Amino acid sequence: MRVSTSELLVIFVVALLVLGPEKMPKYAKKAGKLLSSVKVYADKLTEDINESIVEPLEEVQKPLKEAVEPLTTITKDIKKSVDDIGKPKKKESIPAESEDSEEKQEKAVETVEIHETEETQESIDWQETKTEIKQES
Repeated sequence: MRVSTSELLVIFVVALLVLGPEKMPKYAKKAGKLLSSVKVYADKLTEDINESIVEPLEEVQKPLKEAVEPLTTITKDIKKSVDDIGKPKKKESIPAESEDSEEKQEKAVETVEIHETEETQESIDWQETKTEIKQES
């Protein structure tokens, strides 16, 4: 917790009014000694906590981190593999297969063209039939 300058000024003015100008230096000196002793005890407590709790925990964590490292590596590899599933693979150039696939594509296009031509011809025939029926009526 930090004390701002304005808060410190208010504390000083209140202390001056309550204690008076004669006793203020004596109590300020006592407050300074108290704060320095509190700081020493807090530093000592922090050091004790580090020695008794933090450092042993760090020693225990080292083998655990080493044991978990292969799992994190495997997790990264699996994630990369899963991410690559939706991506297209690079085309490998194999001349024999590429010729076969080109021929298959050409045949497929020809088949589609034949079907489209047949459907168009059927549509024309149907239109002619409808026209003939109307003319007979």
